[in-house]
Amino acid sequence: MSPAPGDLSAAVDHIEKVRQGLLPAQDLVPLFAEQSSFMHLLTAPEIERFRGYALSTFGMVGLPVNAEPIVLEELETGTEPYTIAAAAMAMLGAADHGQEAMDLLKAARVRVLARDVNVQYQRFEPIFDIASNETALGIIDDAIARLSSRRQSLPMQAPGPAAERSQCCCCGGADHAAPGKQVDPGKLVLEDQIGARTSFGAFFRGQIGILTFFYTRCMNPEKCSLTISNLARLQRALAEKNLSDSVRIGAISYDPAYDLPHRLAAYGRERGLIFGEGCRMFRSPNGFGEVQESFELAVGFGPQTVNRHQIELLLLDEHGLPFKRFVRMKWDASEVLAALEARITSGGT
Repeated sequence: MSPAPGDLSAAVDHIEKVRQGLLPAQDLVPLFAEQSSFMHLLTAPEIERFRGYALSTFGMVGLPVNAEPIVLEELETGTEPYTIAAAAMAMLGAADHGQEAMDLLKAARVRVLARDVNVQYQRFEPIFDIASNETALGIIDDAIARLSSRRQSLPMQAPGPAAERSQCCCCGGADHAAPGKQVDPGKLVLEDQIGARTSFGAFFRGQIGILTFFYTRCMNPEKCSLTISNLARLQRALAEKNLSDSVRIGAISYDPAYDLPHRLAAYGRERGLIFGEGCRMFRSPNGFGEVQESFELAVGFGPQTVNRHQIELLLLDEHGLPFKRFVRMKWDASEVLAALEARITSGGT
């Protein structure tokens, strides 16, 4: 049973039962969903604390296979040393790991190096009267050493699950189209970076489209800012292939009340986007709820603004519906370009 919205104490009790062997580790996985009711109205620091404590638990009791993408995401885009170190601990609970995990651990180490802090995962609440001798960097270094030793002791074998995931639906290159529930997004009202209003259908339908999501107040440079910078690189790559007129590019803000047209325009220009009829940034003046429902987006909202979100880039067919998703992990412009070219060449079949 999922905790009530914002009920951290119930969620922590859930974690403690997993640690005690009273519940399976698998039961923690749904609590990580950004759009879950439990995450509603939590602050970003509260979510980081919860995620770190839960991730460290996987290092103690074992890491379920379907939780591995969550761990890899944290290693790739996490910003808080407490949570990143917990993800390193979680990798020790994996039955196997690929080179991708090692590469992400080493990259995470670089991000933590200048921001190292003392950490403890024995209790959820910070322990102020006991000085912890453990640091985030020390935990990451220990995980790298132990995982390296583990791999060296194993005979040559096929890539582990982490390596395989980089090619499948849970990480960078999702092949499944829209999730199960379908809500027609065509009538969604959008306002662009110059204040012009249109509908989702009027902009996207009739051509292949690229759709991603962001908000200008995002504090994680590995997510929104990088997403829009990469979108600009993808725009240039499309131009080099003479595909600019064949593909619509749109980015919708999670935070429409704050992201007014002038903020959208500045944010896009600063990251290299060239605006035009086929490339626009949008806000949804009627609120983000209908957008989130239409595409079942993994984003949650705290008391003021977004409290956590996944990276999500959707490739849309001529009807404005997703035919391919790139979620959670950073997407590669060349892979997205190849998928677009394949779709255009096939004539949409």
